[in-house]
Amino acid sequence: MKRLRNGGWWLLLAFWTGIAFAHDSRPVYLELSQSNPLSFSGRLQVPTSLAVDEFPVLEASRECAVAAQGGIVRSGEAYVQKIAIECASEARDFVLTLKYPKGNPSLSTLVRYTASDGAQHTEILPPDGTTWQPLADRHAGLPVLDYLGVGVQHILSGYDHLLFVACLVWIAGTRRRILITVTGFTVSHSVTLALAAFDVVQLPTPPLEATIALSIVFLACEIAKERRDSLTWKYPVAVSTAFGLVHGFAFATALSDIGLPRGEMALSLFLFNLGVEAGQIAVVLLLWCVQCVDRRFRVSGRLGWALTGARLEKSLGYVIGSLASVMLLSRLVAFGG
Repeated sequence: MKRLRNGGWWLLLAFWTGIAFAHDSRPVYLELSQSNPLSFSGRLQVPTSLAVDEFPVLEASRECAVAAQGGIVRSGEAYVQKIAIECASEARDFVLTLKYPKGNPSLSTLVRYTASDGAQHTEILPPDGTTWQPLADRHAGLPVLDYLGVGVQHILSGYDHLLFVACLVWIAGTRRRILITVTGFTVSHSVTLALAAFDVVQLPTPPLEATIALSIVFLACEIAKERRDSLTWKYPVAVSTAFGLVHGFAFATALSDIGLPRGEMALSLFLFNLGVEAGQIAVVLLLWCVQCVDRRFRVSGRLGWALTGARLEKSLGYVIGSLASVMLLSRLVAFGG
C-alpha cells in the first residue's frame, strides 16, 4: 500500500496545526480541603493555553469569602493559584462559582474535595457547570463509569500525544505496519500507566512532558530525512514501544489528579485506559480516512500541486518538528523555572 502523499498531507497539516494552536481542552482543576467547619484551603489550576488574564475568579456565596494566597504561578503545563475560604458561620449550603473574565472557552472543571473526616469526593463539571456546592451530600469518589469519559477526553485534548500518534501512522504507512506500531504503543503505555497508578513507579511530571515533546521532534526529524533505511522507518514498533513507556507515565499524571476509588481501582484504571484507547483509535481511523481519500481522488494530481510527494513530506516534517521544538523549549523553560 502506498504511503500518504501530496494532497492528503496538506489536509493533515491543516488539521494538526489547528490542534497545536487551539485552546488546550484539558480541564480546569479545583482542589479543596476542609480543615475545620469554617475554613477551607486548596488551589485552582488551569492549562497554560488559557492566558493569565483569562484566569477564572473563584467566588463564594452567603457568609463565605475566597482569598488568593499569593499570585498566579506557572507549574509545568498549568497556571496555579493557591486559595483559602473563610466562612463567618457554618453554612452548609454555600456555593462556589467560577467566573471567567472573557467567558469560559469550553473548558470542563475537575473538582477534588477532601472533607474534614478525610473522605474524598471527585466530580467533573461540564463547561456550562461553573457552580459547585462543597458541603452537599454526595458519594465518595468519581462514579466508576466516568473514568471511561475522562480517558477519552484526556487523549483527545492532549495534542502532544496526538501529534506523536500521527507521526507514527505516517512512518508506518501500510495497514499492517500501522496495526503493529500502534499496538506496541498501546501495550507499553498501558504498562507504565498501571505502574504509576498503583504507585509502583513514580516520575516527576516536567521532565516527562519535555521528553514527550522531544519524541515528536525525533519523529519529525525522521520524516524530514529522505532516507528510509533507519531503524525508525524499518521498525517503527520499536520506537512506538520505547516512547510509549514515557507517554504512559504522562497519562498517569492526569489520572493522579482524579484519583482511583478504593475497592474499584482496577476497574477504574481499566476504564480510563479503555477511554484513552478509544480516543486513540478514533484518531488513527481519521488518518486512515484521509489516506483513503487521497488514494481515491488523488487531490494533488487534480489540483496540480507542484511539489512532489517526497518534497512535501519533507516540508511537513519540518513544520511538525518546528511546532514540537517550540513545545519542547517552553517545557524546558518551565522545568528550569
